[in-house]
Amino acid sequence: MRYETDLLQITLWGGIEVHTVNRLRATLHIQLQENEYASFKDTADLYSHSQSDRLVKQAAEKLEISSSVVGDAIAGLTKERATGTWPGTCC
Repeated sequence: MRYETDLLQITLWGGIEVHTVNRLRATLHIQLQENEYASFKDTADLYSHSQSDRLVKQAAEKLEISSSVVGDAIAGLTKERATGTWPGTCC
C-alpha cells in the first residue's frame, strides 16, 4: 500500500491487519518525492501516540524536513485507514 503527499511517499510494507481496530502496526518506508534516495524505514503502531511521535521526529530528522510535514502525512495516512479510503496510489 502506498500513501502520497506533495512532498512524501509512504509505502506500507506487508500491508496491515484489516480486522484489528485497536492498533495500526505497520512497517513504513518514507521517501521524499523529489529524492528517492532520501528515505527512512521503521515499524510502529500508528495508533500509539508515543510511537507515532517518535516515528515523526526520527523521520523528519533523517529526511531533513519539518516534523510537521511528516506528522501531517502520518495523520493523513492514519485518518484514511480509519475511514477505509486511501487517496493517491494504492498497490
